Amino acid sequence: DRATAVDIYPLGGNIAVAGVSDVGGGGNNFALASYETDGSLNDDFSVDGRTTTDIASGNDQAFSLIILANGKLVAAGTTDSTGSNSFALVAYAINGALDSNFGVDGITLTDFTAGDDQVRGLALQVNAKIVAAGFAADDIALARYDGEAADIVVTGADEGTRPIVHVYDARE
Repeated sequence: DRATAVDIYPLGGNIAVAGVSDVGGGGNNFALASYETDGSLNDDFSVDGRTTTDIASGNDQAFSLIILANGKLVAAGTTDSTGSNSFALVAYAINGALDSNFGVDGITLTDFTAGDDQVRGLALQVNAKIVAAGFAADDIALARYDGEAADIVVTGADEGTRPIVHVYDARE
């Protein structure tokens, strides 16, 4: 198990940590833990202050975490559920359960390339849209998602089905 991201709840100052948990033979899963300000696990989060999410049977890894103003958490990283690594965002309710109002059952995947796509950072815009930054193969990749709705926010020909995506080739 390893932690890769941390954020502080806006109300109360509790600490949330995201990362990776090796569940023994089944690959890695997204892992989250919530701590009280005194360092003890927050028993109001999941059953024991910790939760894991198995997106796919292979490797799922969270590298970034944000806490929304309403206390919901969004962890982001990568999963190999589509045959290649994809951007993966997983939203959790304040109690640690998957937030079914986000993506499909709390999970949103974006596959840019047939290669390795990973989220390495998240930011929250003032309009509650989530911006994910990372890489798609050897290029910089950005995607913006609606933080509350089940649908991904887009513009262009595929409106309603894909995120606003910009892939930059740093070599150009």
